[in-house]
Order: sequence, then structure tokens, then C-alpha cells
Amino acid sequence: MQSRAKITPWHGRAVTGLPIHTLVRGRFVMKDRSLVESARGTGRSVHAIQEMPAPRPKNPASTMRAIVKSPAPAGVA
Repeated sequence: MQSRAKITPWHGRAVTGLPIHTLVRGRFVMKDRSLVESARGTGRSVHAIQEMPAPRPKNPASTMRAIVKSPAPAGVA
């Protein structure tokens, strides 16, 4: 399932079934499991729309300190 929505109630659920109808911007592109030829070219890819931003740490200074902090020598608590 592809959608502009970032969340969906179906995320992580296994389902069994087949789509019967598919709508794009309120128009049928598939009806009764058959493609509607007049709707050809009305859709667009959602991959560019749903790109997630690059991950950024919330506290970069403390995160960096934790990363570069040298571990204590063995046997020292």
C-alpha cells in the first residue's frame, strides 16, 4: 500500500486479499479488478513525495561526546 500519509493502521499487519477498486485523485484507475484505460497517465510516483529527511541527532554536542569518549581501561570501574 502506498500513500502520502506517514502513518497507517495497516503498518506491520499481514493481510490476505486482493484490491477490487483503486482510486487516484477521486478517479477509478482500476474497477472490478480491471484497469481503466481512460485513466492512463493520471497517477504519479509517491517515492519522491515520501522521502524521509536525513536523520539528525537532537543533541549533537552530547551525542558526539558520547561517541568519542574513550572507554575506561579494563579492570577500572
